Amino acid sequence: MPSKVIEKDIIRGVCKIDGFLPSLVDASVTGADFDKPLFGWVVDKSIEYYAKYNKHPTKKVLKRLVERDSELEEQEAKKYLRGIRSLYNRGPDSPHFSLCELQKFSRKKKLISYLENSAEKIEGNEDVDEVINFMTSSMMGLEALKQKEWKVVDWLDGFEDRQALRKFRKKHPELFRTFHFGIKELDAKMRRGMVIGDMGSIAAKTGRGKSIFTIQAGLQGLYQGFNVTHITTENELGQTEGRYDSRATGIPYEQIQMYDFGGSRKASLRQAQQTVDMLRNFVDTRLKIVKCIPNKTNIMTIIDILERLEKREGHKTDLLIVDSPELMIPLTQFKSDYRIQKATVYWELKSLLLERGIIGFVTSQLTRGSDDSMPTAEDMAEAYDKARLLDLMMVLIRTTKHFLSDEAMLWIVKARDFENDGQPITLHTDFSCMFMDV
Repeated sequence: MPSKVIEKDIIRGVCKIDGFLPSLVDASVTGADFDKPLFGWVVDKSIEYYAKYNKHPTKKVLKRLVERDSELEEQEAKKYLRGIRSLYNRGPDSPHFSLCELQKFSRKKKLISYLENSAEKIEGNEDVDEVINFMTSSMMGLEALKQKEWKVVDWLDGFEDRQALRKFRKKHPELFRTFHFGIKELDAKMRRGMVIGDMGSIAAKTGRGKSIFTIQAGLQGLYQGFNVTHITTENELGQTEGRYDSRATGIPYEQIQMYDFGGSRKASLRQAQQTVDMLRNFVDTRLKIVKCIPNKTNIMTIIDILERLEKREGHKTDLLIVDSPELMIPLTQFKSDYRIQKATVYWELKSLLLERGIIGFVTSQLTRGSDDSMPTAEDMAEAYDKARLLDLMMVLIRTTKHFLSDEAMLWIVKARDFENDGQPITLHTDFSCMFMDV
């Protein structure tokens, strides 16, 4: 249907159908979306009136608003008065558009406006990067206008239903997918595990074992029946593949990377192949490793990767590992606030997990605090704005003493859905084989 026809029908709905204005508000339709100035004015004034009095303005009210509008020229005001009379004198009522149709109309109009503004900026010799940032933030705004599914419950009336679900979940845990790390003491603390939409993080200073911990998480996801997508911006693809090979087979990383299987080590070559063959036979899901360019990757890159894997290879991601968001860039640039800019990547990832029904696990950098003191969320770089949306935050500590004894201390510093006793977990480590467990 042509835009002009839709605009006329929407205006008829504004003038003649009670309850139509809230639909416009829900769809983010504004007067700026209309080509005809009169229509835009009527929509904006009607929405303002409804917000104040909770009812639609009548023809008489709109005419009075025209007379009181000091921004209208005399001739323009007379034209609006004639136009309002004709709007109320027109024939049949407008059909009641669905929310989806109104949203499409609004998004189409805003898209045209953004493209026209961007073209004007470029012709006006504005900086191309600034124009791209403007378009990116505008596109994010359009994306936010898509119809969303909202679920509302009545807390008191829903109590019995929640209790019944909890009882059923306890009796049949196998029917509810949760992710555990395969570390006995850690899994005992977080009995529920991580569920769809959760975002967890392992934070540590450089060289303490963050990336090795993600190998543990990725393999456990595979063993537990999750399709895992491991995105790395730090390590090279061959390094990440080699680490998985070493952890899964128990063969030292250096040996397997150098293909050092001569002499007495021939047995370990057979061991490696047997392990992989066994996994192929007994594991139905897959683990995909993707190398992204640091500081060139944003959330749209991640979305493109997930969609390509699903469409081309049938790999629908259940567990997403990102090592590390620190080297991603946000869609919206905040040049005046570096802290917010870095945190935005985490916010975008969290939204992605919720929208697509994925469990997420990421690495984070610690820049403050001491290996000899109890860590807190504030030890994370740009702490507050990143840590506040995490559902699970763990910190890995390795002092000189820990290095010498092949140990590490794992602290849970934030957990939304289980009680944290504040006690660290001692992990035994063998980084030659990418091993980290109690």
